[in-house]
Amino acid sequence: MANEQKIAGMKVLPRGYKVVPGTNIVQQVKQRRSKYKMSKSARNKIAAAARRFKLPVLTTGALALGMWEPIKYLFDNQAKYAGQILLRNYTGFNVDGMGGVEWKFHYMKNGLLPLVAVMLINRSGILKPVNQKLAKTRIPLRLS
Repeated sequence: MANEQKIAGMKVLPRGYKVVPGTNIVQQVKQRRSKYKMSKSARNKIAAAARRFKLPVLTTGALALGMWEPIKYLFDNQAKYAGQILLRNYTGFNVDGMGGVEWKFHYMKNGLLPLVAVMLINRSGILKPVNQKLAKTRIPLRLS
């Protein structure tokens, strides 16, 4: 009891002690175990590995397929055509300079459809074992 009174007289309680609500009694709190049964340094290594740069190859390739032609027009200083082709590749709408608009499904084969295919592959989890092997060998590439 003398030890409890001495602790209760302190302004800040040490870790592992709490005051019982409505009284002036201090109780020792049972320490909770860590959620993970590994050392903190091991958890930090895993977290650091997750933060490292990883290049998603398929996603980058699908995006590059839709951006290739508009980037060529941008380097030729034809931003108007680059914008039209970018819109056509990802929405299917072809806008000409005279105000005419037409939509065709095959316009999206260079932009939106490859991205949708890569998203479906990512969601299916087909490439997960390959990505795990790449991560284990510390190669900074991922397929999805």
